[in-house]
Amino acid sequence: SFAKLDPRLVVPTVVLIASKAEECQKSTHHIVKAMKRLQLDASFLATAQQIERNEMSCLEILDWDLLVFHPYRLVTQYLAAAGWNESLQMTWSILNDTFKIPMCLVLASTHDSTRRVV
Repeated sequence: SFAKLDPRLVVPTVVLIASKAEECQKSTHHIVKAMKRLQLDASFLATAQQIERNEMSCLEILDWDLLVFHPYRLVTQYLAAAGWNESLQMTWSILNDTFKIPMCLVLASTHDSTRRVV
C-alpha cells in the first residue's frame, strides 16, 4: 500500500516511472532538481538513490500495471449521445474530484449532472 511509503518520496518516484512508461524518460537527477525547484518541503528532499530504490516498491504496489482507466472519453460520448452537453463541464469537474473516491456513490446527489453519471 502507498500508505506505508513517504508521499514526499512517492511523488518523484512515480514521475520517474511515468516518464519511462511514456518513453520520455528523464534522469533521476533531473527529477530531483525539479523537485528542489518546487521546494514543497524544505525539510525533505529525495535523493536520486532514494528514488531509484523506491521505484521497485511502487511498481510492486501497482502490481506492475501502469494502465489507468480514465472515463472522460466515455462520459463525453455518453453525454453527447444523451443530448446532455450542457452538463459536460460540471460532470467533468465531478469526475476529476471524485475519480478514485466513492463519495458520489455514498452521498445523496443534489446536482443533476452527478445523478446522470452515477
